[in-house]
Amino acid sequence: MGLTGAAASFSGVLAGCGSGEGGSGGGGDGGEIESLTWIVTSLVHLDMAKSGDPGSKAAQALVTESLLTLDENLEMVGALAESWEEVDPQTYVYKLRSGVTFSDGSPLTAGDVIFSYLRHQDPDVGSTYSPAFIDVVSVEETAENEVTVKLSRPAAFWQQVPTYAPIVSRVFVERLGDKFGTPGTDNVMGTGPYIVTNFAGDESVSFTRNEDYWGEKPAVKELKLQLITNPDSPTCDALRRCRRDVLHPGDRGMPRPPRRHSQSTQRRMIKRWPPQPAQKRPRSRSTAVVLDLAPVGFARANFGTDAEDGAGVGLPGPRGGRESF
Repeated sequence: MGLTGAAASFSGVLAGCGSGEGGSGGGGDGGEIESLTWIVTSLVHLDMAKSGDPGSKAAQALVTESLLTLDENLEMVGALAESWEEVDPQTYVYKLRSGVTFSDGSPLTAGDVIFSYLRHQDPDVGSTYSPAFIDVVSVEETAENEVTVKLSRPAAFWQQVPTYAPIVSRVFVERLGDKFGTPGTDNVMGTGPYIVTNFAGDESVSFTRNEDYWGEKPAVKELKLQLITNPDSPTCDALRRCRRDVLHPGDRGMPRPPRRHSQSTQRRMIKRWPPQPAQKRPRSRSTAVVLDLAPVGFARANFGTDAEDGAGVGLPGPRGGRESF
């Protein structure tokens, strides 16, 4: 799954939290939600070079952005790059968007893009995404706010790489070194809509909205990704009993998650948790809980796949019935 593809869906969910009917502190068109907890089943590292699991990607996508992204039709559109051009099958030119800053106020530069791409080729970094950059010969600033990537051979897959390779601050990463993306309060930074306030290791990541974000601000002000690996844990049991709102991550712009379960395992999960059609429910509280049981949990709810490819996980809804994921 592409990082920015995940961001597109995740940000879509967060932006959508402020629209719809009613709810104290969180309803009405243009309204805001004070806090939201998103449950993930994996959480390893906030540096893409160190981890590509779904939970880590979700956290990374809230803080860092890439040159391009995917719209609701899975078409490439500009993100940090306002335009791009395939000059020939081995040359790609990206024009950076002006006025973009990192959350510390420093401007995004072509040097940051060059550094972000070339670090995946650095053996000392040992990036998990180094295969995506194996054909890159050079990444250079060829004009003001312009970066040109040259490949050693035509590689069709490269067109997708800028949709999920996040851009980081060279100064920030070089200052932190190996601490970048590790647990703490100030070990990751990007141009995205959220700022990490605390990464509590294998427990959770807390975020606050970046009020100086260059793009459209999400409706949720405070966000937490909570790690839960056991579906039978007391926390999950409490969520099944609670009467909080449950938001549906129904943005079909999210790329299909990687398949990590055998079809037989998926069928057993489907039998246990039959999917139900998503229903629009008015919110009654400003705090919401979202369950991310990816990869199996999103397949049918978001992508309309066949049952054997995954199904939504049903939980008791706030007014009876079942909420599907």
